[in-house]
Amino acid sequence: MSKIIKVGVVLLLVAGVVFIAITKLKEKEARNASAPEAKIYPIVVKTLSPKEKDVKLTLPYLAEVQNDKDVKLSSRIAARIVSIKRSGALVKKGEVVVQLDTTNIESTLASLKEELKSAKISLENLEATHKRTLELLKVHGASIEESQKEASLIAKARAGIVALKQKEIELKNNLSYATITSPVNGRVAKTFSNQGALSAPGKPLLAISSSNGFYLLVRVPTELPLISVDFAGKEYSVTALGSTFHGLAEYKVYVGNKKLTTGDRVEVNVVTFHQKAVLLPFDTILNRNNRSYVFLVKGDKAEPKEVHIIQSAQEGVVVSEDLQGKQLVVAKPDILLRLLSGYSLEVKE
Repeated sequence: MSKIIKVGVVLLLVAGVVFIAITKLKEKEARNASAPEAKIYPIVVKTLSPKEKDVKLTLPYLAEVQNDKDVKLSSRIAARIVSIKRSGALVKKGEVVVQLDTTNIESTLASLKEELKSAKISLENLEATHKRTLELLKVHGASIEESQKEASLIAKARAGIVALKQKEIELKNNLSYATITSPVNGRVAKTFSNQGALSAPGKPLLAISSSNGFYLLVRVPTELPLISVDFAGKEYSVTALGSTFHGLAEYKVYVGNKKLTTGDRVEVNVVTFHQKAVLLPFDTILNRNNRSYVFLVKGDKAEPKEVHIIQSAQEGVVVSEDLQGKQLVVAKPDILLRLLSGYSLEVKE
């Protein structure tokens, strides 16, 4: 009997708990039903109506300063250095920058001239003797063998004179090589030898940085269309060198600026697009799943439209679609994503 009572008590307790829970749930549903619905406010956005205009797109890059006229001067002869311009010295085109000792060359040249003079006298004597021999040969006063021998000696003497004259030319050339002049206006950037040292053929003596002839060497990815370069407030044309450096295409830009330093790096803007087009700010574009979209205002909603980007740079984006006269939403990507999910909008005046 007591067991039946215990079971009954448990059942009553469970029923009471269930009843209380159901009552609480109904009360909550009643409160929710009587509460006012939460109001969803539209997203306030800015818009723009793009128009076609002259668009120039640029990207910032670093260019290396180089100079076509920078030179390294070396000696063609071995001689003692009498004088040499020091590094940092300003030089003008045609100014003597290195003077080599010419004592040995001048001594050899003087001896050669005396030898050449003697050879000419010997040739004149041989020719006079041979002339008399030919006259005697006519009256059988000399032999043919003697005449032939004299002719051979004359030919040998003439060849000797030709060789001496050639050697004289070489010595005079070497004499001219002893004076080295600057081929450009500029500054001595570096010296590789000193006064009193011995120069060696082909070994550089000094380097001169020209005061003009500067150009910029620009390296950009090979797939980037390079039209021109903006530098120091001016736009310059580019020349493709047809070469690459570590996978980057190389271009030469002549700037005609004299206030540059060879080897320096300067900031430039490379022009990748310059023509009539519609320029869009980055905040009009939403990139999603490798596709690009703009949002057209349609009443209180934004309609996504896929676009294809022709070129983008620090100024903005150019697309292939004609968007003139359209009203485009300008907002950050998170706002554009909310509009894409169906949120209504309100245009900010």
